[in-house]
Amino acid sequence: MGKILAIAVIAALIYFLIVPRFRIKKKDDATELLACDECGTYFSSDELALRDKKRLCKSCEAKLRGGK
Repeated sequence: MGKILAIAVIAALIYFLIVPRFRIKKKDDATELLACDECGTYFSSDELALRDKKRLCKSCEAKLRGGK
């Protein structure tokens, strides 16, 4: 009985301490930084808007909408 318990404890330690280090972490696309094509400032990809095949930040998009 003691051998089975010791094997179970060792297996649990391996599973919880060693295996998570080898798991593949998923890349979060929301944290990817991209440059605004107009001003060159970097923003996260969810803050940029696509307009005429250009990535624009909110302020540059507002300038183009209001200025032209």
